[in-house]
Amino acid sequence: MEVLIALLIALFIGIIMFKFYGHLVWPKWKAYGKLITYIIISIIGTYFIGILFYIYVLGYPFFALFVHIYWCKKYGMDWKNVDKEKYIESQKEWYNSIAKRLIGIINKSD
Repeated sequence: MEVLIALLIALFIGIIMFKFYGHLVWPKWKAYGKLITYIIISIIGTYFIGILFYIYVLGYPFFALFVHIYWCKKYGMDWKNVDKEKYIESQKEWYNSIAKRLIGIINKSD
């Protein structure tokens, strides 16, 4: 029964988060991946850990909001009214910087 409740809560929260923030995620497939991963982790965690895992199920949206607010402040955006293009460009910039660091690490190991 706990798993079913966790599934329903995760579906409800996940769909709401996807509805309001899914358009801000780049690449687009990542938004679907986040939704599915959140639901699967909520089900598996509740199955093995029990009702204590509801901390994750209910806490994840607050963590995501914290990251969203931090990201917006870091890139000079208003977290309540985000410019979609600027937000996606900031994600692309971040991905490119990570890729350059990884390539640098790989080249150093050769």
